[in-house]
Amino acid sequence: MTWDLTSYFSEFNGAEMLQFKEAIHADVAALQKTATSLPALNSESASAWEDILLRNEDISRRMSHLGSYISCLVSSDARNESYQKEEAELTRTRAELAKVRIEL
Repeated sequence: MTWDLTSYFSEFNGAEMLQFKEAIHADVAALQKTATSLPALNSESASAWEDILLRNEDISRRMSHLGSYISCLVSSDARNESYQKEEAELTRTRAELAKVRIEL
């Protein structure tokens, strides 16, 4: 069976997908940096922590989109090493985002 996954990205590892992934990686790194530099939650820092939560939700949503796409690819061809590498990379990115959740 061949699935039409163009609603995700026009092609695997094409420019659109690569830009999407780069944006996620940059946003995760920036979020980690911001979250680790914030003081404990109090009335003065509440707005900044709210921003962290909203940014975390946005990144999680985009990672879910990418994860769904990669899962479909791996399901369709489990022997494809490129797909497996993408799945491993996504796992690493999820681990980096989990560091932000520790701060939360």
